[in-house]
Amino acid sequence: MGSLAATGAAGLGTGAFTSVQADRSVQIDVANDADAFLRLEGNDTPNGNEYVHDDGSSGTLSLDFSETDTDGGGLNQNAETIIRDLFTIENQGTQKVYVGVTGLPEGMSIYADADGGSVPPEAGVTLNQDTQGAGSNNLPQIGPGGSLQRVGVIFRITDELGEGGPADALDDFDGTITINAYTESEV
Repeated sequence: MGSLAATGAAGLGTGAFTSVQADRSVQIDVANDADAFLRLEGNDTPNGNEYVHDDGSSGTLSLDFSETDTDGGGLNQNAETIIRDLFTIENQGTQKVYVGVTGLPEGMSIYADADGGSVPPEAGVTLNQDTQGAGSNNLPQIGPGGSLQRVGVIFRITDELGEGGPADALDDFDGTITINAYTESEV
């Protein structure tokens, strides 16, 4: 009898269950880019003021290189165009993250200047995750409270418009690029 009771208690004490429903409160705030965990904000610089826009209704950052306020109307053919110091990416979260950009058209690169523009962009760090990979040690890491303050763009157009390649990919590109942040455990 004592042995039967012990066996019955052991069977009940395993913690096995079929289903549990437990209501818990959750609070989630969806923030605009300037207030989110990964803060994106246009720089108060000539390039940031000209090419970076904040969609007032959603608070999201957008880039527009189609024209300027001084009659410029697009990128040069057969040229490399570098536009520095456009926006800042800041980690307002609690963990160190790798930062990368996906969805870039051929001929476009996103980078962060190493020291504010006194060196060629190649001496900075690329954010092109499509070419580096999400787990690449070549992508920059940003600790909590850290930032990439001088993010810029390089356009490399190596052929004539209408003949395929980067020029076609960039000509009238009106798409979305994605800025990703991964913790070390996710890469």
